[in-house]
Amino acid sequence: MTPRTGNDKIHRRDFINGMLIAAGTAAVGGSFPMRSYPAGTTFPCDGSIGSDPRVLRGGNLPSIFNIAHWLRDNRITFRTNSVLISHSSCDGFEGCQPIIADNGNYEVIIVGSGMSGCSAAFYVTRQRPCTRS
Repeated sequence: MTPRTGNDKIHRRDFINGMLIAAGTAAVGGSFPMRSYPAGTTFPCDGSIGSDPRVLRGGNLPSIFNIAHWLRDNRITFRTNSVLISHSSCDGFEGCQPIIADNGNYEVIIVGSGMSGCSAAFYVTRQRPCTRS
């Protein structure tokens, strides 16, 4: 980087690039609901999540969102060999679910079924057709 002199000007391209970076940062930062709730906060029931057609985009099922709501509402307690879901008047899910140990032997584990996960699975099966995943 060269030292600045009194004759240096900010060029229009530099200004626009800086504004684009600032606008992009503001847009991304505003899209995440980074809120902290005080302990004991109760949330209203979410209603019928299946009534919003945007929910079903990408093959989502309404049940997919249950765990996110349980985590948000602090209804999940992890124990050594089980998970406890606390009672709520919003849905009928509650009780203790066992955590099952999987002692399988795998060559590849692909987490996620988005574009990257599907691409990884496609690439691995093309390169090594006998791979178990």
